[in-house]
Amino acid sequence: MATTPIPMVMVGGKKITLPKPKIKLWRELIKFNEDKESGQLGDLEVFDATIDLVVLAFNDKAVTREVIEETMGIEELTACFEHITKQVMAVAANKAAQVPNARGPARI
Repeated sequence: MATTPIPMVMVGGKKITLPKPKIKLWRELIKFNEDKESGQLGDLEVFDATIDLVVLAFNDKAVTREVIEETMGIEELTACFEHITKQVMAVAANKAAQVPNARGPARI
């Protein structure tokens, strides 16, 4: 199976790659998916929240909403968001599997 490249953005000539996910990102992804599934978010709100989650995932003050909107194409944004979601799910599932009698991670 081929590995996908780690998403990155260029800011001022500096390449910033996506770091390991933080707990806050997992929490926000869960909330996003719950709100999306319950119909609380319209299409534009889903799009805006996706950008905000990508910004949060990069966890770097240089990576802002404006940077994402100006440097990423739609395909790149979608691929980046999918990578983030899969990465968080994999880390959460791996950690849950290490806990005896664990229920498993919250689904996103």
